[in-house]
Amino acid sequence: MASSPHPPLGYLLPACGEKGYVGAAATDSRDFKFVVPRPAERGEGGRRPGEGLFAIALILIATNAFATLSIKRNIDKPKTIDVSIADEPLSSAVKALGVYLPHRAQLLVSRDPGVTYSARQVAPEAALRAVVGLAGATMTIQKDQYWIRHDRDATVGIDVKDEDIRAILKTMQKQCDVKNLVIDPDVQGKGTFLFDKVPCRSAFDIVFRTMGLASQDYGNSVVTVGTRRH
Repeated sequence: MASSPHPPLGYLLPACGEKGYVGAAATDSRDFKFVVPRPAERGEGGRRPGEGLFAIALILIATNAFATLSIKRNIDKPKTIDVSIADEPLSSAVKALGVYLPHRAQLLVSRDPGVTYSARQVAPEAALRAVVGLAGATMTIQKDQYWIRHDRDATVGIDVKDEDIRAILKTMQKQCDVKNLVIDPDVQGKGTFLFDKVPCRSAFDIVFRTMGLASQDYGNSVVTVGTRRH
């Protein structure tokens, strides 16, 4: 069996001084050090002194070891970052990268696929382009913002003024191929919208937010729409 490239999660060094054993744990992003007193007689509860501390350290190690999204600035080249993303939603990856980007990223997609990407000493914008490409999306820069879209996604194109909201939703239903749209009787009002090739997910979100509505999505088969509960 091939040896692991990573050090073991935890190990004990020989006794040091009179305080006891010194333990050290190494992970990809940080090191933990802790001291476990020498074996002693079990006290109340049947535990030896130090057993609780050792368990806490192992929990910290395990939590960090299984992290699936890690982005941090490279120490040697401060203008670059080290990225490790394992099967995380595109939206989560873009949000995490946003801390290091010079512009805001706008995600206009109807799907949120998982992406896996790893790189060291990479420019933040290059990492964003790579992640977007892995998700099957495209990215453009307009008005100092990154716009991320899926070219193959269904889009909405409407130009209405003071139109009944129920009619607007039914038009969007047809354009987005939503099989069943259930609209609560309390949903009333008129809206004005101009959409030109806006991804369905984004268009529905804008309409719901503007009109004070809430929705429940059951995939591409059923969408229920009602008034927002306060």
